[in-house]
Amino acid sequence: MIRWIRRRRNADEGTIMVLVLGLVPVVAGLIAVGTDAAVLFSHRRALVSHADAAALAAAQSADLGTLYTARKIESLPLDCRTARSVVTRRIEQASEDSRATAPQLADFSCNRNAVRVRLRSKAQLPFAKHFGIEPTVEVAADAAATSPLR
Repeated sequence: MIRWIRRRRNADEGTIMVLVLGLVPVVAGLIAVGTDAAVLFSHRRALVSHADAAALAAAQSADLGTLYTARKIESLPLDCRTARSVVTRRIEQASEDSRATAPQLADFSCNRNAVRVRLRSKAQLPFAKHFGIEPTVEVAADAAATSPLR
């Protein structure tokens, strides 16, 4: 009976090794996908933050000529030319941030009371090329703001 127990135990040797060798690539793949997703999420959050900052700064660009010469003002009119230059300056400042690489102004619209900004940027995913996916992904963010006195 002791021989049978020894023989049975010797037959099971190495099964844990096979399981570990099978699970290591799966766990490594999950870590790589999680890392790429975290990089993409962080990049997009930074880009959204920059778009919000640009839109809010532009929404405070009052048209001072209309403000001082109009007899009755119901809302603070925006100067779209000044708003655009404010957005351009904010984007230049944002390009110094290491979280979002070189954000670019994709779209800008302005009317008398509101500003809308769309930024885009490219994110480099560290592990995507190992899965046959393009490692550079374009990320976009929209932001809108209205005049503070409305």
